[in-house]
Parts: sequence; structure tokens; C-alpha cells
Amino acid sequence: MEIDPNIDQKYYLSINNITSKQPAVYKSIDISKDLIVYGTDKSTGALFIYKRSPYSFFKAISGSQSIKGPITHIKISNDQQSIAYANAFGDIAVHSLKSSALLSRTAFGKLEAPCSALYWHYSDNEIYCGDISGNLSIITLTYFIGRNLINIYVNNILNELEGVIEQIDGFNEFLLVSSSTKTILCNNEKEEFKQIGNRPRDGKFGACFVADYEALEAQQSKLTTIDQEVFEKMLIENIKIYSCRPGMRLWEADLNGNVLKTHQYKNANFTAQKIAIMGNHEIDSSPVLFNKIHQFQLALPLDNKFVFTWNSSGFYIIDPKESKVIFWNNEFDGAIANAKIIQNNTIYLYLKDGRLLELKFYKLQHYALFLCNSEKIMQACELIKNNIEFFARIIRNSRTISEMNQYRTFLKIRDYLIANDRNDILKSLSDIFDELTSTRIPNVVILSKNFFNKSVDKEDEYNNEKVDEIPQMLPITKQKEEDSLSITSAEIDRAVKQLYIIHQTSLVSHLNFRERLSKIFDRFKSSQIIRILDELEKLFMDEYNGVERRRIVCKMFLEYLQPEIIFEIDDEKTLNYISDALLQVQNHVNEVSRCKRCEFPLNCGTSGTGYEDIANILQQFYWSRGEYEKCYELCRSLPHLLKITGKFLTDEKKFDKMILYAINLGDLEILHKSLEHFNDITLFYQLLDEYIMAINHGKFKCLKCDEINDVKNVHRILTWDILFHSIEYYLSGSELIDLLMRYSQQIPNGSISRQFYMKLLLHAYD
Repeated sequence: MEIDPNIDQKYYLSINNITSKQPAVYKSIDISKDLIVYGTDKSTGALFIYKRSPYSFFKAISGSQSIKGPITHIKISNDQQSIAYANAFGDIAVHSLKSSALLSRTAFGKLEAPCSALYWHYSDNEIYCGDISGNLSIITLTYFIGRNLINIYVNNILNELEGVIEQIDGFNEFLLVSSSTKTILCNNEKEEFKQIGNRPRDGKFGACFVADYEALEAQQSKLTTIDQEVFEKMLIENIKIYSCRPGMRLWEADLNGNVLKTHQYKNANFTAQKIAIMGNHEIDSSPVLFNKIHQFQLALPLDNKFVFTWNSSGFYIIDPKESKVIFWNNEFDGAIANAKIIQNNTIYLYLKDGRLLELKFYKLQHYALFLCNSEKIMQACELIKNNIEFFARIIRNSRTISEMNQYRTFLKIRDYLIANDRNDILKSLSDIFDELTSTRIPNVVILSKNFFNKSVDKEDEYNNEKVDEIPQMLPITKQKEEDSLSITSAEIDRAVKQLYIIHQTSLVSHLNFRERLSKIFDRFKSSQIIRILDELEKLFMDEYNGVERRRIVCKMFLEYLQPEIIFEIDDEKTLNYISDALLQVQNHVNEVSRCKRCEFPLNCGTSGTGYEDIANILQQFYWSRGEYEKCYELCRSLPHLLKITGKFLTDEKKFDKMILYAINLGDLEILHKSLEHFNDITLFYQLLDEYIMAINHGKFKCLKCDEINDVKNVHRILTWDILFHSIEYYLSGSELIDLLMRYSQQIPNGSISRQFYMKLLLHAYD
């Protein structure tokens, strides 16, 4: 959303505990869009991989003879298909998550000194590694076709940078290498090396690139033709380097290594908001403490505008353009072990006691919209009430249809207050609702109380004005096929040009481009959007192969699509395009076992698209219309949809299928939902018969055709202990004993915990 420059922007930092306090088994960590990888503090050199959202265990990678000891550094590749990791003895390894019979899983190399920093090149074929002796090495991966081997070559490119290499950051062909004494800017293509500034330093300090995409977008809007050279020149002009310095200072430099400005925070009064996270109110926040102890150490770009800098005791979010600190915290007292930023605005703090904290950085209006869309109406109400003048100004200064349609989501608050007779709060927010119902933008109509009601000419309760109701995302709703003919060639060319520039920008940034895509697509119908993307695909013909071209345009469409609008679509062409787009962008992290007769997946595996919310809503939409074959076809290509399909079958009490889904998917939620519906002891027998066939004999029934299949590698299955701990909630003590006796010959010794049997004896006659 565009904000008037005269409006002082406000921000919000939400806090969420991902893991609770636990023994510090995990020594190191890295986080990507979909994965969280921990390295152990043990001598085995093992890795443990978790899915990021929702947080759940994925797999473990055991140590080997080639790399032992505590894992000190981990880096996930950009495509999330490889993991580089190093120990304290100078050993480094790369593990591939790709499934291939011709590919060795792990390759190993040796550094001159223990690793201190890792960075993947954007091509994912090279890794830059800094060590404690100040050496920078490039690690090249080669894949030998037809041989069971990944090979690693280690070559030094910088030697003895006078101190430990603390941080490595990259942007396109540039690399930023920060040691404890200096920061070096490397141009890998030209093999040029420049020092940032001339004054040395001594300590743990880092640097990062920050790209000002708002300024870049303003320049792009003036382009009349697509020119790669001009685009790259503009991009370089809008890249800044921020290097941490002693005394709470930041150097701002350009890509020639010239220091443009020194940002001084040593004597700042820190009027910005201090965020309480640890509940420790004893920490001194006086300027004296800041000056003597707290320093800006490592730096990360945040929201492509801000600098997030942290040390072991706290963090600071800095707006360099305004030379001010927005948020800060200094209450960790040496507890922070690492910090990561993903998806541009999500911060993770990993603490030495094993806790993982998630902090999300929002513009204040975006956070209010998030609360509304999450049905946290009273929290949104309180937020707006405490910032009433700010929200009134941003709504009054909204400039586009997309902005106004999003802000009208706040009318949910009005409806909630009316329904609950909260006239006291309603009155205090009346200025906001007046702005929402009085602001007029051409061709914009107002969302009234019943959001999904398709009737028209409904009376507005506040201004007695008749209005039309529209869904939140107008372009993807009902339309006639001939609407696509009304778009002109000039409009297509302009949209294609803008999309091409967005794609070029995405190659060097991990931004979420939904807002920029909305500005382009919001004025078009879905058939017109599809036509524009087809033209864009043709433009990529010389740059990418057919599969890659298709994948790029499909990702753009899915980035733009809001999942909740799927229920408003009745155009089959658009629905089919969504289905095809999901298939094109799916990631094959792990192959699933399939039925030998019908090729239907036997379990979920870990395949995903990165757009699971859209896939789940689409599956729900088809199921609600009774189009079950379409649902099964989606499951065939996107196995992760089996889980939501299993929930649908459980809700409909299809006992034969719900039992198979609970066993094949190893899903506790589906298991408990199934057990709740069991009304006869024979259903428990059927559950255990199917389970024994799967766990003892490796035979799984197909979820679609009931064909029995031999499965060697089971992705996930419930243990005997978990199964009986679940069943105990739904049977009496005597029934449970009878069940155990019936299957005692099939239950392996020690597979059910002693605690279960002790609890059973206490309630044997309940």
C-alpha cells in the first residue's frame, strides 16, 4: 500500500514462542521459507530438520565418519534442496534433499581452519565459507552424470583478512565479507575487491546489503521500454551497504566501497519503543549502558528498507533514512545465540537455552488487517482505537482501489460491535467508519455488512445510501468469456513490461511482491490476467525452457491470488488455471509411495507447492460442490492434500476410509477425529487389523481403490505407544484390556510404555 509521505508511518512487532525452554541439545541453526535445521552439540555431527510452518519434525540426518563433532554452522540453499554444514575442526559437508537413485546424499570437504560463516551463491552451485583465520573460500559443487557422486572443490579467494570472518552477505554478483577488523566488497565477475572505509575496527561486526525497492519502483514506472542494462543500472543505484561500527554507528556505503554517511546512535535518547520479550524489567536502559556495553554487531536487511542489528543481549531495528531506532530490546543478557530473517519481515531469535522466538515486523495498518482477517476482531479494535488519528489519515489518503478494498475489511469491526451491542466502542471509532463509508474513488463500491452476500441495492446502515456489494478482490470474480476481448494491446504490453521488471527484481530479492502484482492485476478480469501471463510466458522464450517459463508465470498468479476468493469464482477456466498453476510450482522434496494399480499416493510425503493455503481452499471448494474426482486428481499430483481430504471423509463418518487415512498418513488429528466417531468395538478391531498389516508386514491399502501394496520406505507411521495412548480416551479400562489381550501376540515387547500399563491398571474397572 502506498502511504502519503506526509503521514508518519507506524510499525508493530508481534512476538511468538515457537519452542519452549529445553536443554540446549542443538548448537546451531538455520531457517528458510519452509525448513528449520538444527545442528547438534553432540560428537555425532547429526542434523535435525523441522518444517517451519506448522512447526513439526521432518527428518534427521545422522553423522558420518567424515564429519564428526558439534555442528557449528548451517546454511540452507536458496532452493531448499541442499544443506551445507560445518564442524569445529574445519570439516564441511553438503547434504542433498533431492530424491535420486543416481545421487549420493552427502559430499565432504576440508577447510584450512574451522568455519565461521557460510553463504550460498544465488545459483546454488557455490558456497562461500569464511573461517576463523580470515580466509574466504569458494566451495564448488559438481554433479557427475551417471555416477553415484556429488563432488566438492575448495579454493581460497581471499587470505588472511586480519581476524575472524564474522558474516558474509551477497547481492547478485557482489559479495560482502566482514571480518573482525574490516569489511571487503567483492565483485565476483570482475574479481575486484574493495574495502569499505579506511578505519579499522576490532570485534564482532558485520555488514549487509539493503535494496530500496520503493525508489526502484518509482524509477521503473517511468520506463517506456524493457532494457536489461538500464534496469541493472537503476538497481545498483538503489543498493546500499550498511556496515556496523564501534560506538553504535553504521556506515552507509555504495557499491564502489565509498562511505556516503555515518549514522551515529551513540548519544541517541532512544525514544523508540522498547519491546518487552523476556519479562526482565531489571535491565538498565540508560545511555551509559548503551555507550559502554551494547554495540551493533551483525546486520541483516529487514523489509528492504531497515537494518536489523543484534548482539547476544539485544537487537535494534533501525530506519537509516530517518536515522532513528524504531524498536529495540536489551534484556536478553547474553542469551541470543543466532538471528535469522526470512520472507523479508519475519525475524527468528534462537536462544542458548533452546528457545526459538518468532518476531513479525508489520506496518501498523497491515497488522490491523491481519487481525481482522484472522477474526481477532477485538484486538484489531483496540489497536485502531489506540491509533485513531493514524488510521483515519491513512484511509483518507488511500489512492488506489486495492487499498480501499483492503481497508474496508475494517467494517468487520463495525459489524461485530453492532452485533454485540458495544456502542461505547462503536462511538469512539465512528471517525474511522465515517471515512470508510464516505471516501469515494471512481469505480469503487462499498463493502457492506454481509460480505459474501451477492445481493445488490442493500441499504447501508450508516448513511442510508444504496450500495453494491463486491468481494474483496474484484478481478477474479464472475465474468463472461467475451470480457477478455475488451483489453487493448497497449494495456497488455504495459502489464507485461511491468511484470517482466518485477521478475527481474525477484532474481536478486526474496520480497513478497503481492502488493506490486495487485497494482497491475486489480483492474483486469481473471481471463484477461491469464491472457497477460500467456504473453509474458512468450517473452521469456529466449531466457528459459518451457517448464521454467510456465513455472514463473504460475508463481506470479498464485502470489497474487487471495485464497478466500476461490469460493467466489464460478469460471471453470480460472479454476482450471489455478489447479494447473499449483501443479507447475510444486516442490518435490520427497517422493511418495504410490499404488501399483492406480498410481494414487499411499501417503502425504513432504511434497508441497509453497501455496498450501490456496491448494487447501481449492480442495475444500471442489469437495463442497461434490466434485470428488477433481479432489482425487489434485491429491494424485499434490499428495499433501491427502490430509485435508482425510478430514473431510472423517467428518462424513466414512469409517473404512477414515481408518486407512489415519494409518497411511500417520496423522494424530485424523486418528482422534476418527476415534470420536467409533460407535462399535469392531471398528477398533478393524483399525488394529489394518495397522498390524501396515507396521508388521509393510502392506498398505490404497486410499482410493483399496489395492494392497508392499511399501518398503514408510515416510511416517504411528507407533504402538502413540496408537494405544490415543485409543485409551475412547474405551473403558476393561474394554482396553480386552483389546490388548486380543492383539497381544502381534504387539512387540517394549513397544508400549510402562506408564501406559500403570495408568491402565489404575482404571481397569472404570
